[in-house]
Amino acid sequence: MLVPKKLTLLLSSLLFLAGCGSANLYPVNEQARKIGLVKLNYKEGLVGLGGEVTGTMQNGETLQGEYTSVDTDSHAFGTIYSSVFTKGTSQGTISGNGVFLNTSSQYSGSGTSSGTAQFTASSGARPGMVSLVGDRGTTMECEYLFNSYKGGGLGACQTQDGALFRMHVR
Repeated sequence: MLVPKKLTLLLSSLLFLAGCGSANLYPVNEQARKIGLVKLNYKEGLVGLGGEVTGTMQNGETLQGEYTSVDTDSHAFGTIYSSVFTKGTSQGTISGNGVFLNTSSQYSGSGTSSGTAQFTASSGARPGMVSLVGDRGTTMECEYLFNSYKGGGLGACQTQDGALFRMHVR
């Protein structure tokens, strides 16, 4: 009867390890550069849609919180993510020849375009949110896309002071 007990223990250990991972938060703006690299660890809950997150900042502050998978249609999702990954405007010039109403004419012009990005999750991407509180008063909110099939993902985090981080999930 030792074989079934060992097998059960092995399978339980593998299931536990499959639900663990880590993420590094890399500074994007000046406020975040003052904080430096932040390291997070997560442990998946029983259902697989959320779990515990702990982390350490370079100044020694300990962060604790949780992550939760969310619906991509959630009105609360995408604000932080788009501030890190889709910021800016584009400018360009057009020129060329054209024919309008049977008459040849030249046209040229220039313009500036700007707008907001719309979040779209690719197949297999699982969006989620993280809420963290530090033992020295830091609060941090994160949004991420995790690829359930390939593992890993990207995200973005923001502190209450406006520090922005790019999240790499492993």
